[in-house]
Amino acid sequence: MWAKVIIVVACVTQFGAIAKMLREIYQDRSPKYTYRSEARIPNPYIKSAELLKKLYMPGDTILYPSGVKDVFGAADEYTYGIKVSVVDAQLINVYLPKDATYWQRIDPAESDKLYLWQKSTGKKRLIFDFEGAKYRY
Repeated sequence: MWAKVIIVVACVTQFGAIAKMLREIYQDRSPKYTYRSEARIPNPYIKSAELLKKLYMPGDTILYPSGVKDVFGAADEYTYGIKVSVVDAQLINVYLPKDATYWQRIDPAESDKLYLWQKSTGKKRLIFDFEGAKYRY
């Protein structure tokens, strides 16, 4: 009888520790498994895509940042030295409508900020700042 009670108490204790660890992982608060001391914000690509869908008017242009991780060189001799990445553009396009006909381009001069250039005003509107690798998944 006592052996069963001890085993049940040990199992309940272990279950509590595992539940706590999993909760910290899913909240991005476990430095051991997520390598972060503070929680990340919800997926910024979804948030950016929703804002773009709301603000985009025909004639506007989405200006994607040129990224940080994967670097793809240009194919011609004039833009050979410019480093660009299409990763942010791809991850945002996943959440945009499949039949949308948005004007889009990657801005090689900007590495972290996503803009919407509005034709009506002629100005760039900041949609999201990735702040380096801080908000990139």
